[in-house]
Amino acid sequence: MDIAKRFPENPLMRPQDLQPGIEGMEITCLLNPGVFRFEGKIWLVLRVAERPKQIEGKISFPIYNKAGNIEILSFDKNDPDLDASDPRVISYKKKG
Repeated sequence: MDIAKRFPENPLMRPQDLQPGIEGMEITCLLNPGVFRFEGKIWLVLRVAERPKQIEGKISFPIYNKAGNIEILSFDKNDPDLDASDPRVISYKKKG
């Protein structure tokens, strides 16, 4: 049961209110907010979902490369070696 009732035209925060933490990414949604009091202040914590900026006809996703840096991989959606049937797992040439 959700007892919180907010006016939908007045959200606390929206994705466009924040800047992505990584260049080339966009914020798609804000999730799981939590509010708490600490040292006399009220704080808001939330999860931020980021993804690579989408390009028509491509599928892009971030990975950590061998150096430990984030790298964005991009493939044609119709590439026969790409299996994106499950949005949680991307496989390329049978490696996922």
